Amino acid sequence: MSIWVNQSYISTLTTRSSVPIPAVIERVSSLDAAGSTLYLWSSGGAEYARTIAKELGIEDCFAAFLPKPTHILDDQHVAE
Repeated sequence: MSIWVNQSYISTLTTRSSVPIPAVIERVSSLDAAGSTLYLWSSGGAEYARTIAKELGIEDCFAAFLPKPTHILDDQHVAE
């Protein structure tokens, strides 16, 4: 299973640092341990997403770090 995660679900941004959301970090870790392929994206860009994941100790859970997508193509409707 491939799962795309928005960085803002993992932490909230304050003026100085990211504040982790523990339940989401635990879920990311458990999905990774179960064999899911995770991708982290952020409107701040790929390097920003990687930096946040590294700060939170979950960088190794993700297969790649990406900028926020501008278009999505899928063979299924979003509601499916």
